[in-house]
Amino acid sequence: MADMSFLDIVSKHIEQHYSDSPEDFCIVLPNRRSGLFLRLKLAKNAANREVASFIPAIFSIEEYIYRQSGLDAAGELTLLSLLYKSYRKVLGAKAFEFDRFYSSGRLIINDFSDVDDYLADPESVFEYLFRVKEIEGWFPDEADTEIQKNYLEFYKALKEIYFDFRKTLLENAVAHRGLASRQLAENGAANQYKKVCFAGLNALSPSFEKHISNLMLESKADILWDYDPMYLDDEQHEAGYFLRKARGLWPQTFEKDLKSHFEDPKQIDIIGAPYQLSQIQTGLQLLQENLSEGKETLLVLADEDMLTPLLHSLPESISDKVNVSMGISVRDTFCGQLIHDSINLHLNPLRAKSQDGRSFYYYDLRRFLSNPLLPFLMKSGNTDLFLQLKNEIMAHPRKIMFASRSDENSTAAKLADLVDEIEVMQSWQSWSQMCDVLENACHMVFQASVTDAKLFQEREVAWKLMTAIQSIRNIFAIEEDSGIQQIGPVADFIKRSIAGLRVPLKGEPLKGIQILGLLETRAMDYDHVIILGVNEGFLPKSSRSDSFIPFDVRRELKLPLPYDTEAVFAYHFYRLLQRSKTVKLVYNTESDPLWGKEPGRYLAQLEHEISHQYPKLKISKSVLGIQYSGPKFENMPLPDRDFIEKRLEEINTKGFSFSALKDFRYCPYKFALGRILKIPEAEKDPFEPDTSQLGTVLHSAVEELFKDFLGKQLSEKDLDIIIAKAESEFRSQIEKENIPETEYGTMFLATEVIRDSLMRYLRQFKTDIQKEKISVEALEEELDGFMQLGDGREVKLIGFADRIEKRDGIICVMDFKTSKNKPDHFWTEGLEFDMVEHEKMLQLLYYTMLYMRKEKRVEKVKAGNYIILTKNNSTPYYVLHKKNGAVKEVTRENLEEIEEYYRKALEDLHDEDQQFLPTPSKDACKYCPYKNVLCFSYEE
Repeated sequence: MADMSFLDIVSKHIEQHYSDSPEDFCIVLPNRRSGLFLRLKLAKNAANREVASFIPAIFSIEEYIYRQSGLDAAGELTLLSLLYKSYRKVLGAKAFEFDRFYSSGRLIINDFSDVDDYLADPESVFEYLFRVKEIEGWFPDEADTEIQKNYLEFYKALKEIYFDFRKTLLENAVAHRGLASRQLAENGAANQYKKVCFAGLNALSPSFEKHISNLMLESKADILWDYDPMYLDDEQHEAGYFLRKARGLWPQTFEKDLKSHFEDPKQIDIIGAPYQLSQIQTGLQLLQENLSEGKETLLVLADEDMLTPLLHSLPESISDKVNVSMGISVRDTFCGQLIHDSINLHLNPLRAKSQDGRSFYYYDLRRFLSNPLLPFLMKSGNTDLFLQLKNEIMAHPRKIMFASRSDENSTAAKLADLVDEIEVMQSWQSWSQMCDVLENACHMVFQASVTDAKLFQEREVAWKLMTAIQSIRNIFAIEEDSGIQQIGPVADFIKRSIAGLRVPLKGEPLKGIQILGLLETRAMDYDHVIILGVNEGFLPKSSRSDSFIPFDVRRELKLPLPYDTEAVFAYHFYRLLQRSKTVKLVYNTESDPLWGKEPGRYLAQLEHEISHQYPKLKISKSVLGIQYSGPKFENMPLPDRDFIEKRLEEINTKGFSFSALKDFRYCPYKFALGRILKIPEAEKDPFEPDTSQLGTVLHSAVEELFKDFLGKQLSEKDLDIIIAKAESEFRSQIEKENIPETEYGTMFLATEVIRDSLMRYLRQFKTDIQKEKISVEALEEELDGFMQLGDGREVKLIGFADRIEKRDGIICVMDFKTSKNKPDHFWTEGLEFDMVEHEKMLQLLYYTMLYMRKEKRVEKVKAGNYIILTKNNSTPYYVLHKKNGAVKEVTRENLEEIEEYYRKALEDLHDEDQQFLPTPSKDACKYCPYKNVLCFSYEE
């Protein structure tokens, strides 16, 4: 640490002014960590002077506010529970159930806390807010809709909710931070110290400013600021924003003519590294270099999501010397994953309406069974049995796995054995039983951690989860009359709660390598600092915050704004730099939405502003490339020609479909992997949209709806009958395809989009039959035929035309596409088309060719697509003439050109010299399931 760190200054001040009767004084610091180091300094100084050590009370600002206000800090679940009571009391029958209220409740608490912390008049705030919302929704000569009325009623109720909530909190002697600070400002401190020393504070709210001012008037407060003139005296510098406000209130507490630390020699290296892992590796390399030179170094993670991969990347040589004060998300622990995956295991089948408790989605089951804690949950305690059952179950995957003993030697029977052994896999009849089972699972992990040293890290997690589930149970038990009877809402709430829990990691805060988040560095000084993740969105942290109080209302009523958050992060950053000697700032060079975008603004400020003001501040810049020394992956080798010929004959027996020819034209290697070697694509999450499945649902629904009207000229009455059946038929096809009926997420949205598109298509089709004479001649028409190649070989062709229509006497071959991209269907002589660019048109011509070969009497055909996700999705997109844009009618004369196009493709495919080499390109490889798995030819 620097020779005279800020805590050195604080300890010296205490020894000079508070040593006579330390019990009458207290010190307030930004956080507990700085308090711990201050105690160490005071004790060490007392030992050096060989005097008794009497240390004043030392509090973090949070501890001080709650202690002096006489109120206890309420946890989030307690606050939400009490707020919900007030919410229901005010809104009555119009109130949401608790699980729907959860997200809004968190925002309301934050807004109420801001109102209190900034000493705003709640009467004025919520009345003003209601009037603003009333004006926003006002439209002359239009009556308010029911949604508008409910929306305004909520804003009108906020004032009453606020006062009832505050009354409830005070009656229970608990508070959120803002209310505790307001009570302290308005009612004074519960414990009257002779003097309070506020040290290293920065962003003081109006309520805390009032408290300090009251103490200053009575000469009961000292203030020690931790700042540098570089940002304090620059009126435009955001880092000094709050300090300049404080100087306006208490100018006597600031030193005059203070020398800037940035005038001292300082080396700052700005290092660009691609993506998260490279930043971590760079940081660890820099850390090891400093350690080898005996330099005590601080490693700061601006992006706290780096913590888990960083811990996994620590070299053995330093892993036992690390202290981490940040805490890790419960969701990233084995016990947290166990609870999360247990809920998913049951919740997904529940949502899919398979509520027998004996069926599971393979995707969920595989994740669940991979948890290393499961052997400890076995009733028999037989780990070998668990592994045996797990391996047998996973060896026979199916999309939906059933637990049944109808056949004792089946996979279903093995799964039934496992369900009987592990309680958390057994069906839940109520949300209360679910809580019992999850609590018991945590308890079993806790018990196992007592005897198994390998599970030591899971002990605190298990305890924290048991406590959280008990709290959630209490909340929902109190609100039994809220109408929550189902497992789903409570399970969702548990998952959301787990996501916000963190557990501290073990370590020695007074020695070793310190790995901190930026907020933990407050009031601390290090000679050598490494900061990872210096990108916008992380440093400064994104200032976007959700609130029911809009920006303009906040500004008008002097409530905190996004700029305040940016000013806080700027202060922490520059304060950390001010006493350091060397600083390494590592940022992500790649524009990546997950790991951060452009370099942080502070890097530009240092380079282009501050370095010019302070010549002893030396800045270097470098960008690291990736030096990858691992093995170069090779494409999967293909079998010999004899095997390929045999497989081609097998395919020919069944017939070549258009999709097979498309795969070959896209990339021969993809054709070989998928069609010759029959390698399946990677398994998909059943709760993520599968376009092919949803396309099948649409096709099947259309087929069922129109099958009773084949060959008949359609009337408006016919379409009315079809439209009336459409909703139920769509749901029926969803069930047949085993698509989960969720009520949220991307699968729900995708399913609703297809459903809406189907209904829109039918309604518009009803309009179309008034303009044209339309009949549906065939549905899912099976087509086949043979084509002779140049070597005399005869190849079978197969296909299914979605629909054959007759419009004003002309046959139309139609194909449905569940997309929104309008095709480019322009016929040109010679059909020299690229398969990737003109796939839809070439598919239409393929079906048209097979249809006209089958139906010899048909002389001309129109071919077109229904593009289902477009606005006018009943309007066919026909093949058009290139020259004039008119609809192209495919005639017998055109068949030869079409046949020649496909004959050439088939001859290329069967050519003895065909090596099925990959043809990498951006378009062809974009969605290839084998890219970077079996094929490594494409380089981005």
